[in-house]
Amino acid sequence: MSIRQATSSQVLMAFVFASVISIIIMSCGDGKQAQSQINYPPDQRQFHQLNAVYPTRYEQAPNQIQKSAVFNECNSRRRGYYNKLQEGTFAEWIGEIESIGTDQGGGTAYLTIRSRAADFGVTYKTYNNSFSDSDDHTMLRKGSEVYNQAGELQEGSWVLFSGRFLPDKNRGMKEASLTELGCVDEPEFIIQFTKLKPLVP
Repeated sequence: MSIRQATSSQVLMAFVFASVISIIIMSCGDGKQAQSQINYPPDQRQFHQLNAVYPTRYEQAPNQIQKSAVFNECNSRRRGYYNKLQEGTFAEWIGEIESIGTDQGGGTAYLTIRSRAADFGVTYKTYNNSFSDSDDHTMLRKGSEVYNQAGELQEGSWVLFSGRFLPDKNRGMKEASLTELGCVDEPEFIIQFTKLKPLVP
């Protein structure tokens, strides 16, 4: 093979490789763009915006006393939001199913939905075991409408979900994070889900 032929082959291979990489990047970009273009309901955007202002303030606070003050203010704002709702209920918010599972035998199911309205990530979830759920009854009961609806979905599905926040005297709404930072930066709200349906593009 001549030097000219080898060089031509190398150029062709480089072109093909670059084209494949470009397609992959464009595909990833399209996914992000599609997610950013989701038309979240105004009340869901408002709730995410309410929470979004606190992570930076918490992280920039110079000591733990001031960090705890930010944490308490965040929880107070959540309590105020809860009090404006009708018994904590909301309807047809948008999110992506992160996990669905059941206890042994499928008598109850647990569910986690992730949403990023207003460019701030929030998790909405049930408890994932009957012991933790003994008082709040958030797990989906076999035979219930919402259990059957969950059974038709899969992880990664985008859904419209309705439900109810649970009141909490310390955090305003029941939230599962173990630390102040987790509660402020990546909140995980415990929800009694009442309805699930696929999000139609």
